[in-house]
Amino acid sequence: MQAQAALEGKLCIVGTTGGDPERELATVQLMRQEHAECVILVGNVVNNDAYRERMADYARALAAAGSQLVLCGRPTLGPDVPALVVEYDNTGGAYAITSHLLSAGHRRILFLGRHEGYTTSDSRITGYRNALADHRVPHDPGLEADGTMERSEGYRMIRERLAAGPPDFTAVFAGNDLIAAGARQALREHGLRVPDDVSMVGFDDLPPAADIDLTTVHVPHEELGRTAVRLALERGQDKAAPAQHVLLGTHIIVRDSVRPIRPDLG
Repeated sequence: MQAQAALEGKLCIVGTTGGDPERELATVQLMRQEHAECVILVGNVVNNDAYRERMADYARALAAAGSQLVLCGRPTLGPDVPALVVEYDNTGGAYAITSHLLSAGHRRILFLGRHEGYTTSDSRITGYRNALADHRVPHDPGLEADGTMERSEGYRMIRERLAAGPPDFTAVFAGNDLIAAGARQALREHGLRVPDDVSMVGFDDLPPAADIDLTTVHVPHEELGRTAVRLALERGQDKAAPAQHVLLGTHIIVRDSVRPIRPDLG
């Protein structure tokens, strides 16, 4: 976003809210008072009625002040809300990476990072479940571990799983690459190697993924940011243009963290 804003001759100010709705509201209000050309909100959220109502209020208030709300990596609010949406195919990416494991013969795939109600987790677990269904593999809720998208959580989820008994899975689908890094550490401390003993995949294709040779889903982070800025500025020049919803694709980056097995061993 900063790079694209600089190319457009604009100043980009970056702030963080820690997922706190009150801090987010305060930031949006400040940007409106400062007559920002656009406000871009990024990241995972709880997509409930309260969130949608709050975002709609943000969008209308900014539009009334001559500004533009852009939701980046967040779901659309519907055609009647003056907000632009730039997101990526979370569900499709999760479907593809789960299918990659299934094609390698894995049938017991542990999903790490279920966090019900949060858009990113919900989309990824939907793709995981859809792939199981399409490959006629029974869905086992016991193979979904609850946790947030942090490295320490990946470590915790695997530690607790292995403390309860021998591995009942042959592969791990980590909800993101940070979870994968923590999970990999816990497996190693338990004497299990990736991919010799347990296969593993992640999501996001963040820098740690290459460091640990992790097969993962590539998210077009740079394109997301650049597209969000371009759309906002184009919209600012043409107020009559319809609100846009852009969905960017994802794809698998194959490295060396998945070992094929015979289906009967899964």
